[in-house]
Amino acid sequence: LLKKNSHLKIHSFSWYASDFVVSLKNTEPTYRGDHGDRLETEMMMLAKPSDVKMEKAIDHLPEWPDNFETLSDYSGIMKFGIEGFPSFAKPASAKNQYKRILSSIINDIKTYYEI
Repeated sequence: LLKKNSHLKIHSFSWYASDFVVSLKNTEPTYRGDHGDRLETEMMMLAKPSDVKMEKAIDHLPEWPDNFETLSDYSGIMKFGIEGFPSFAKPASAKNQYKRILSSIINDIKTYYEI
């Protein structure tokens, strides 16, 4: 049974869109990319290290056409399912970036709620 609550407000937040992550991707070349990139690989090193197979890491930063949003198939662009540089991922860096991401998220939430 669903109940309607007109006082309920839902906010969503993507850690990947945090100010810190956006800045990191714009200033550090090895963090550029998106799917399967260095940052995602480093976060997986912390979350489930047994699933990270660094010997299979492929660096690939494809060129996206201007009309990529209209495409239904990215296989011709993302040949390996990777967009970034996962081979640069390191456990020590993962811990550092994780702390910085959390700090950025906390700051973003405080700013949003003016705490």
